[in-house]
Amino acid sequence: MKRDRWQTSLRLLARLEGRAFGRRLRPRRAFRIRGATARAEDAGFDGLPALLLDAEDAAPVDAVLHARSAADVVQFGKFDVAAELRLRAFYASADAPATTLRVQRFQGAHMRGVVREARARRVVAQHAPEVAPRLFEVGVDKRAKMGFLSEECLDGRHPADRGEVQQAGAHVAAALDHLHRSAGLARKRLSEVTSDRLPERWAAAVGHLPVSATVRQRVQTLFDRDAHLEVGLGHGDIVGSNIVLVGDMERVVLIDWEHAGELPVAFDLAKLHLQARHPEQMLAVFRDTFGDRVGRGSDGYALEEQFALAHVQMLAWHEHRVARAQDAGRLAAYERDTARRMELVESLLG
Repeated sequence: MKRDRWQTSLRLLARLEGRAFGRRLRPRRAFRIRGATARAEDAGFDGLPALLLDAEDAAPVDAVLHARSAADVVQFGKFDVAAELRLRAFYASADAPATTLRVQRFQGAHMRGVVREARARRVVAQHAPEVAPRLFEVGVDKRAKMGFLSEECLDGRHPADRGEVQQAGAHVAAALDHLHRSAGLARKRLSEVTSDRLPERWAAAVGHLPVSATVRQRVQTLFDRDAHLEVGLGHGDIVGSNIVLVGDMERVVLIDWEHAGELPVAFDLAKLHLQARHPEQMLAVFRDTFGDRVGRGSDGYALEEQFALAHVQMLAWHEHRVARAQDAGRLAAYERDTARRMELVESLLG
């Protein structure tokens, strides 16, 4: 099954390369498959991330396939949904910067992610270009139900642990603050930025989670207030795997903006708060970064309350998310995150 998925993916990638780069189909090339990575036997490596190649060399060869793709290295993304395809292809060049082609193939409405990312990236390029890779081209192949983005290839790595997530978080917050100062922030009520079913979903989740009566009461009080939050363009999925550290953190870049949109600032940063080694210190960094621009109005929620509501919103989807975690074989990791999230809500509202 995995071999068939790889063969199909490389064939679809070759089709998109003609759209993205104007290249004709190359002669068939041999690709060595190692885990979630395929590398062409005749690959060039000028400008490709060293860590990508080091990791690929260390794994045993699972299979050798032949395809017409021009990519030098291809990495699979999530493979937990049958109709879904996510991959990132890398193209080395001796006389030009290396490039990356990101491909997504979904069913139905999820194709909007490509359009959503393109829209967000245009705003980012205008107001805070340092926070994302340079975007070269965006396209959709409607017949194949695929979207693609070509962008600069960053020679960097993801944070290695919670400590590095914490360090990167300060840079991310500063970059987003720069974006918001330029592109602007709005103030909206909780009911304007969340589903009107949030209280209902939270009540259902509480039946499956060890939530104290005190926390239930305080969350309900926050719902009843329906106060204001600060809202601006957000990334939508700021986790370690979407953060790239370039050099010795000279540049911290966010990739994969497919969930971007107008989001409460605290909601956008909540996953960083969750993944940081010391969440209370991370919150202090956010408070110092945003000053009186977020969580300071007398008619709005305090910063701590906004982060509590962000975690509550994620916990409210417990039944749905636990099912997806089981399907993806990530149930233990999800349960750890859930326990940590509940501790954060308790601390933030204590």
